Amino acid sequence: MAIIYAHLGKMDTAFEWLMKGVDQHDGMSSWLAADPAFDIFRSDPRFAPLVRKRGFEPMPLPKAQ
Repeated sequence: MAIIYAHLGKMDTAFEWLMKGVDQHDGMSSWLAADPAFDIFRSDPRFAPLVRKRGFEPMPLPKAQ
């Protein structure tokens, strides 16, 4: 749900869903740090704390070549 809301431009709602997933230890939240589907969130300052809360270190966005 978070990814869908993010692509619709509703980032606040998307982060509400991400936070729910992290708090409930949802299986997809295990992939926050590595899955490219979450790249849309990486530039937002709210994302890194969620990744750390799940026990991972955030990965930077890939640099354009």
